[in-house]
Amino acid sequence: MVLADGREASPLENNGILIWDPADPLQAVVLKGHDALVYSMVALQGNRLVSAALDGTVRLWDLRPTATSTVLANDHSLPLMRKPDPTALIAIADGRLAYVSKSGLQISIWGPDVDNQPTVFGSDWIIQRAIALADGRLATIEPLLPTHVQIWDLALGTPVAIIKLFEQVAEKLEALPDGRLLLASGGRLEAWDIFPAGQALIDKAKELVPRCLTPKERAALHLPEAQPEWCRALKKWPTNGAAN
Repeated sequence: MVLADGREASPLENNGILIWDPADPLQAVVLKGHDALVYSMVALQGNRLVSAALDGTVRLWDLRPTATSTVLANDHSLPLMRKPDPTALIAIADGRLAYVSKSGLQISIWGPDVDNQPTVFGSDWIIQRAIALADGRLATIEPLLPTHVQIWDLALGTPVAIIKLFEQVAEKLEALPDGRLLLASGGRLEAWDIFPAGQALIDKAKELVPRCLTPKERAALHLPEAQPEWCRALKKWPTNGAAN
């Protein structure tokens, strides 16, 4: 993992973290503080590093200029049908930090300064992996079948969308630069548009619809005969019988 100053961080088998400079490997430093193997790390702005270890501790390391550490959390939860996730620590685009507990049933969120008590959300499903989306939300995936991908609004502390993958295991979950979510499942690779709100999804659907229904078609579906105003605004008025 590359830090803000160009140095790299690597977990060690003796529970430490090696900080080294590729340009001068002899100037290596070993960070000590965890009592078990470090399984997840994330670099933050300001030359800081956060690490999570199997002993349940989550530590914030300030590497300016000498290394000091603060314990952010003591996670005493038990792993439930999941292996320690290397991506349990997630840096969010707006500077916040997220951590998925060992049990996979809680998400802790710290502000950009990472100096306050976290906001903790509970999950109804075990979280196997979480990634940050470009708009500040999280996408999480569960290890059980049928597999679900949940989109979390961290301002609400709850999932706002669910993608069900039926009886297929999601093999890959990745946020694309254009805001879409890449999913690999059952030998298929799919890119999903993730909209910031329900209205944005409705607006996109209006753009994609080839044309609006004619009065006759609307009547057959027991819809009000009058065409919605957006049909005219987006020039989706049906060509057959448009004037009727």
